[in-house]
Amino acid sequence: MTYLKSSLRLTAKADSRTLIVTLSVMLALQLMCVKLTRAQVTAGTILGAVTDPSGAAIPAASVTVLNTATGTIRKVETDSAGNYEVPNLLPGNYSITIEHNGFQTGVVNGILLQVNQTARYNVTLKLGQITQQVQVSASGMAKIQTTNGALGQVIGQQYVADLPLNGRNYMQLLTIGTGAVTLTPQSNASAPQYGDTGRTGLSYSVSGQESTSGSYLVDGIESKMNFDMVPAWLVSLDFVQEFKVQSNNMSAEFGGGPVVINVATKSGTNQIHGSAFEYVRNDAFDSAQIQDPVVNGVLQKARYEQNQLGASIGGPVILPHIYNGKDHTFWFFDYEGLRFRQFSEFQGWEPTTAMLNGDFSGLTANGTPVLIYD
Repeated sequence: MTYLKSSLRLTAKADSRTLIVTLSVMLALQLMCVKLTRAQVTAGTILGAVTDPSGAAIPAASVTVLNTATGTIRKVETDSAGNYEVPNLLPGNYSITIEHNGFQTGVVNGILLQVNQTARYNVTLKLGQITQQVQVSASGMAKIQTTNGALGQVIGQQYVADLPLNGRNYMQLLTIGTGAVTLTPQSNASAPQYGDTGRTGLSYSVSGQESTSGSYLVDGIESKMNFDMVPAWLVSLDFVQEFKVQSNNMSAEFGGGPVVINVATKSGTNQIHGSAFEYVRNDAFDSAQIQDPVVNGVLQKARYEQNQLGASIGGPVILPHIYNGKDHTFWFFDYEGLRFRQFSEFQGWEPTTAMLNGDFSGLTANGTPVLIYD
């Protein structure tokens, strides 16, 4: 009887572990499907041609593309014309390794792939043993956009992280690009009679287009308010990998308008990285304003307290003794909060005793009696 209980306990433990592994695999597949779905508009492509020293194409060469931050590997082979293409790559740093019997291994390091970028890297393999290796830097190779005529500018991670932004609103970085200007309710002629498309810091005109005609994509998902026609959700600054302003000759996958603001968010890497911040504004740091009252000889500054705080962290999915997601599965968490407390005042009027008794003869506007109609 004791043995039977022990066996049942072991069986239950095995079933529980099997269930956890199954659920983990299902979750990983779900995340992969989500990433592939959004990859069409945010991810990039690396392609090129592989030739020998005489310029002849090398078919069936093995091409390995490595994401140096996550360790993720994609492998393809060149076709009969020596061409290769690796699509659906998330923005980040990559390297390419090309191998074929009878040739030295070619390695291209330092590739920076940006949002929705198609980067071409043509590689010439030298004769020799496959164990020999020739490394080149991507920065020294010509990168020509030959696959499409789309125009756009990428606002990279360095700009997002280093430039000062009021309120941590990265949309302000649009103005460092060509042809982008911020709009206010007074300057936005395209604003409908309802709503407020000229909300400062959220509404922009790119290349002369109306501010209401563009799309705002976050990882390929439209995020724009139908009423105000401004971004419905501003991604936390620490969550932004980079974004791209695309303004002309876009492919059919972009159907929302002539201007697209395409935001790619961060994902975890093989190393655990995190950050924390807090920005404080307080009336204790501010000088007095001319409208601040003086009570009993003491200046009463208006209350103003603002705390903007948050944290982010990401890394590989690791379930001890169950699943090791290094080089495969990653997670990223981000939180940002805003605490805002401000004193405000407004002017109004109270009815006089005569008005309460029905006598409105004292009600004037700029010295002129106001006519009251029943």
